[in-house]
Amino acid sequence: MASQKEQQLIEIIRVLSKGGFYSGQAIADTLDVSRAYVWKLIQQLQELGLGIESVTGRGYCLQFPVELLDEESLKQISKEDPLHLLQNKLGENYLAIYNKIKLTIDNSINEVLARPPLDILP
Repeated sequence: MASQKEQQLIEIIRVLSKGGFYSGQAIADTLDVSRAYVWKLIQQLQELGLGIESVTGRGYCLQFPVELLDEESLKQISKEDPLHLLQNKLGENYLAIYNKIKLTIDNSINEVLARPPLDILP
C-alpha cells in the first residue's frame, strides 16, 4: 500500500494529466492540504523528472501528456494479444500491414548481414 505522501503525489499527477493549468489552491483543495505543501510536492515531482511547468497567475501544468497505469490497467494490457491490438488500431488490413513491416525488417537485417565486414584496422 502506498504511503499518504505517495498517494498525494499520484493524485497531483492525475489532476495535471487531465490537461490545462491548475492553481496550487485548486490542487490543495483536492488533496485537503495547504498550498505551500502542494508546492513542496510539485518540487519533488520535478526532482523525479516529471516535467511540470509553473506559471504565475495560471498555476501548474504538465509539459508533456502523461497517462497513469494502475494495476488493473496493466493486467488488462498484459492479457491482450499484440496482433489483436494491432488489428484494433489498423482495421481489417492489419495482417497485411504487419507482414509488410516484418518483411521490411527481415530484408533490412539480411541486407546488413550480407555485407562484407568493415576493414577499419590499418
